[in-house]
Amino acid sequence: MGKDVKDLDRVMAFVKVVEQSSFHAAAKDLRVSASVVSKLISLLEEDMGVLLLRRSTRRLSLTDAGADFYARCAAALASIKSAKEMAAEQSDAFKGVINIQATLSVAIKVLGPAIRSFAAKYPDISFNVAMAEVPSRVIDSGYDIVMIHRPTSREKKVACRTLRPVRFLICASDSYLKAAGVPMRSGDLARFNCLINDKQIRPNEWKFRDGAKETTVKVRGNLRMNDSLALHDAVLRGVGIGRLPDYHVESNVKQGELRVLFDNCVYDIRTITAAYPRSKFTPPRVTLFLDFLEEFIARSNPRAHDVGKAAAQSRPYRSGDIDPAVTTH
Repeated sequence: MGKDVKDLDRVMAFVKVVEQSSFHAAAKDLRVSASVVSKLISLLEEDMGVLLLRRSTRRLSLTDAGADFYARCAAALASIKSAKEMAAEQSDAFKGVINIQATLSVAIKVLGPAIRSFAAKYPDISFNVAMAEVPSRVIDSGYDIVMIHRPTSREKKVACRTLRPVRFLICASDSYLKAAGVPMRSGDLARFNCLINDKQIRPNEWKFRDGAKETTVKVRGNLRMNDSLALHDAVLRGVGIGRLPDYHVESNVKQGELRVLFDNCVYDIRTITAAYPRSKFTPPRVTLFLDFLEEFIARSNPRAHDVGKAAAQSRPYRSGDIDPAVTTH
């Protein structure tokens, strides 16, 4: 590394002398003395074993080897300058590409609306969103932002912004409830067709909290899937009861397409968190988008306590709402 830096210093001194046709002018540009410039070029010639410049008291001239070497070095230095300018342009807060990795559901339900709103405001910033499982090591993923489901990362070089908590809600459509009946207590779920997401932790065990007591209901059904979006669609179509993330069903609940049956479902701590490499050189556009995303989610989605409120307000079922003949399964 040290030798490479010294070689570059010598090459830059040589190129400057040729361009300025003067040791003194080159030294002024490089902010060193003329003797230092002369020494650098002498060391370069000594290292290469070839004479590059003919020196006299009146003028400097290139040897044939020197002319060829200058042409190649000048082109290389021009490429370096161009690369630096391009890198500097990429640091512009309002230009460039942001690379993000997220699961399919987060990409569609959370990032999609935010990116559309952000793009309308900052049209020169584009996005490359890869939808895949979250990598085991964020820092090695090569993305500017990786959406994870935990509020922190164990990687020391990774910073995290927790954007919102995630609650899981027990939901069903009116069509299913009218056909199969309504579970009045969490324990009743064992007798209903519950759709299972195999990607969830202990997918067949749904936990509920009643005051200080926590209970587990072992559920089963005729459909198991490993994708929450597909499961969400099945619940909407009346196939059965599902345990779904709140950000999936908020709009469905508001529009009356789904009913939240219980608002005391317990689930392992999950969040929507943006993880990104911890660095003082984080591109400004990435910080700009993270700030925007945080504000967008806070403005567009209910907080954790609001989800419970929405759930309670969405439970219209009381005795007499459904034909008593089908209130149990």
